[in-house]
Amino acid sequence: MSLKPQWKEPTLGLENKWGLDKNAAPPWFMVGHREIKTLLLEFGAGKIVRSVNPRIASISDSGGGFFDIKGESPGPPTRIEVIDIATRSLEATLEVAVKRPKRQRISFHFVEDRRGDKTTHSFDKAQTVVDELNTIFTHQTNLVFELGWIDDVKVDIDLGDVLVESVNKKNQRFSDEGTIIGKSIWRKLFITKRDGRADFNVYFVPTEEVNNRNLTLFWDDTNCVIEDGVIEPEFILPHLIGRMYGCEPTSSPLRDHHLMFWDAGFQDANWASMFRRRSDNFIPKRWANLMNP
Repeated sequence: MSLKPQWKEPTLGLENKWGLDKNAAPPWFMVGHREIKTLLLEFGAGKIVRSVNPRIASISDSGGGFFDIKGESPGPPTRIEVIDIATRSLEATLEVAVKRPKRQRISFHFVEDRRGDKTTHSFDKAQTVVDELNTIFTHQTNLVFELGWIDDVKVDIDLGDVLVESVNKKNQRFSDEGTIIGKSIWRKLFITKRDGRADFNVYFVPTEEVNNRNLTLFWDDTNCVIEDGVIEPEFILPHLIGRMYGCEPTSSPLRDHHLMFWDAGFQDANWASMFRRRSDNFIPKRWANLMNP
């Protein structure tokens, strides 16, 4: 019995990063407007491979099982069909969504309080984070992040520890959404200190527990606060961006390669972390369409 044709990323290292959702029904692929992206069709030798609507997405055979798919026009998704020449039966379908670039301005504010306590992060962290965001989001959603303001922000309050970890009934702390001290004050700061042209504003803030590997998340609308000691901002912020878009987190071990994976493991009494890092940054069809309809 012959094997069924199936689409996959064209080379090693692009799995979960190329905008291909093989678990969607049918499999789904994102290509940017006027962009050409390549896929490999396994077990497709001798088959007819055609686009149902080449005005939306065209396809060309580049040899060796590789096909170039070009995003011709944004709009309703189209399909790539793989058809057996002899029987004319449909053997595989690929849904293709063509998306315009959606540019997102993100600004970073480095906070100092009235006691002189200041975040330990420096301005070069902003570009590092933006580069990582584009590495994750652009091929999968056609979101393009652009650096907005980078500024020092002085606040007329004593910050101390800004974020407080959630606890369960046994008073065990765990990594998830946290509480921000003085939420009403912070909301005023978000209004007065933000970049009004930015789609997202990020505030790096100092902490009294500088060696604490803080795993707590806080965001309010499109503003988020990242406390010093947090696991790397370039790791945590992409997940936070997803939450600010409205994507729901998952703790399923079967989805630990998803961007929205967030371990709900508890911390022990000595604050030894049971936090489980996600293994990759995969964005499935559902969330890609939410972020960039």
